[in-house]
Amino acid sequence: RSLTTAQRAQGGVRLRHQRLDERRIILGIVVVGATPAEIDDRWRHLEAAIASTDVDRPGVLTVAYPGRRRHIDAHYESGLDRRAEGAVGYDADAVTLMCPDPLWRADPVVVEWVHEGPVDFFADDYPALSSSAIAGAREVHNAGDVPAMPTTHITGPVTQLTAAIDQGAWHRQYTVTPPSPLGAGETMTITADPIAVIGPEGELWTEAIDWSTGRPWPIPPGRATVTITATGAVPGATQVRMEWAPRYRVP
Repeated sequence: RSLTTAQRAQGGVRLRHQRLDERRIILGIVVVGATPAEIDDRWRHLEAAIASTDVDRPGVLTVAYPGRRRHIDAHYESGLDRRAEGAVGYDADAVTLMCPDPLWRADPVVVEWVHEGPVDFFADDYPALSSSAIAGAREVHNAGDVPAMPTTHITGPVTQLTAAIDQGAWHRQYTVTPPSPLGAGETMTITADPIAVIGPEGELWTEAIDWSTGRPWPIPPGRATVTITATGAVPGATQVRMEWAPRYRVP
């Protein structure tokens, strides 16, 4: 963790900012085999898999516990050049993995909204999306230790979408108006980290966010209410799917 501080006139410092640094994991590996040649062959296959990570192609390290799994993206950094040749029975070594995002994640959570008929107090041009009797509102649960960064997929027809989240006194929302209305079957994707809007053909539509209304928000730990409201939605066609992975400081 990196801390940014400023000197105080009366002594000491004031914390200005803090952020998580990358994580390094030292992973112990034991390779067994009936002969030195078999051990060496298995090492070569293992090396090929571990060292194949690249700038845009991380590996995924998964830790499994009874009833849960945790994952983290990792790049090979060092260690494979230290193993011994001609080992008998088994060989042991350790590799260092660099994880750009230091947080572990659980399996993804997916919440979907499908369009129902507009509620009476809405005009016909402002239908709501709903997965329950409460128009547009859905309780979500982030079981992680830190805020989760959702990805939202909107399948048209839609001309405008507003997404809001409430957790007691904490409230956030944003509005996205695509440059042209989404047609039936067309999907745009909104990401919270990094903040972006991607059109049906991969176009960058980030300017479609009305920044005066807010920006794509994280989902804080605990339970919250998410409300989705769409303009130009069509029953049976318009859908919204939100997915996120709860994140943890330790696996």
